[in-house]
Amino acid sequence: MSIVKVHLCLITGDQPAIAKLMCLKGHNAKRPCRFCLIEGVVATNKQNYYPFLSLSPDSRGIRQLNLRKSMKEDIEDCHRLQDPTLYQTLGISSRSPLLDVRTLHWPESFPIDVMHLVLEGIVPRTFVRWVEMAKPTKLHLAGLGADIKESGSEVPAALSPSPEDVYRHYRSYRAQNWFDFLQLFVHPLLDGRASIEVRKNIAAASPNILGFDARGDFPGRYWIFGCSSP
Repeated sequence: MSIVKVHLCLITGDQPAIAKLMCLKGHNAKRPCRFCLIEGVVATNKQNYYPFLSLSPDSRGIRQLNLRKSMKEDIEDCHRLQDPTLYQTLGISSRSPLLDVRTLHWPESFPIDVMHLVLEGIVPRTFVRWVEMAKPTKLHLAGLGADIKESGSEVPAALSPSPEDVYRHYRSYRAQNWFDFLQLFVHPLLDGRASIEVRKNIAAASPNILGFDARGDFPGRYWIFGCSSP
């Protein structure tokens, strides 16, 4: 008879669910993030928004945040002192029972919600910003959409079962569509259609998928089949 030991090492979910599990104030709090100490500013509609005024770019132009360094200790201090001001300042609501699980690391064991924050947040907003501000010609957009759609017969179903025309359907794209767009199409099909800055900004949303290096250089290999890249 064998004994299997199970350890809880990772907990994931959307922002409200993780905030409840970690007993944090939530995504509209003064300090909403479990990884950094970005501070919200109250707008006229009584909602917090989070400007980048407190950020300073490093030598590569990447904005750096003031990261939390001792979250577990901060929660224990709040619980011990019971100071409402300290709770609010640190974005903590109470002591989570999960603090007693020794295999969890705070906050590393609670990764970000990639589906909502990246694939349904950053990526489509960057694409829409390119469409609305760069104003690419309809010929470029139609060609981009047609190339993605025509690749359906060549791309293995395991990679992308049915690529959708991004020109016609980008407003209704879901997380899986944007994942496929990042993984398969973003660089080869935007080459010649969008500036290198736009391509890097879209691709930077998921460097582990595309695998370009820290300098922003793109690799020479693309998971793309049957597309008439310009």
